[in-house]
Amino acid sequence: MRDRSAEGMEGEEIGLAYGSATAARRDAVPQLEHGLLVRTRAPVTPGDWLRVRLVLAQERVELHLAGEVRWATPLASGAIAAVELRPASHRDRVQLDLLFQRRTAGAAPEPPAPGDARAAGPLTAALFAPDPLLRAGLAAALEALGRAGGRAVEVAALPDPAALLRALAATPHGLAVLDCDAVGAAAAPLLAALRGHPGCARLPVILLAAGGTSDAEDAHAVVLAKPVDLRRFGELAAALLGAGGPCQRADAPGAPAA
Repeated sequence: MRDRSAEGMEGEEIGLAYGSATAARRDAVPQLEHGLLVRTRAPVTPGDWLRVRLVLAQERVELHLAGEVRWATPLASGAIAAVELRPASHRDRVQLDLLFQRRTAGAAPEPPAPGDARAAGPLTAALFAPDPLLRAGLAAALEALGRAGGRAVEVAALPDPAALLRALAATPHGLAVLDCDAVGAAAAPLLAALRGHPGCARLPVILLAAGGTSDAEDAHAVVLAKPVDLRRFGELAAALLGAGGPCQRADAPGAPAA
């Protein structure tokens, strides 16, 4: 185990700081969905619950999670424990899925039959980014997901937020991408307006923001740092499109829970 500090006991917080998701995966526990090996400075036993702060420096991700001790090996001071991380929201679950390279945030889409890739219909994404270069790059990354996965991704790439809202009102989408820096303090009202459209209460959203932080808090929105790493963006979009599917009503059967 390397590249992090860990301390704490039940009721206190254990801090896990990694240089990257790749470094964190070296401590993964294969038998658990979202499990990490952790060294504590106080004794723990199976069934104990810990508060965990997980930081990935390269990805600029910080998550505050609960962790259940599944097994522990006592040491002279503290213990080595396998801790299963429990996300509090769909957003945090998506981030953990990306870290552990598995899909648990929702049911994986049914694969199309050979020679019938269009039978299930295309995946859809609505994208708002005023910068034409950024907009083109993000749209190309989304369309590339369709070529790689055998199911087309149709992208509505839009230069202003009003057009984004009109697109969402006119056609169900599986993902929305919002450049927060372009609207500044108006990001939260824009996100609220998006949520007000029928069927979009739980639509997965990627918020693009400088420094990877945004005041627009939402359980179904994931913040991605700018300048945008298109590979990371593609991984995130693939997870959200695959988990969420077309935009659903919050009370519809099968709608994902926070």
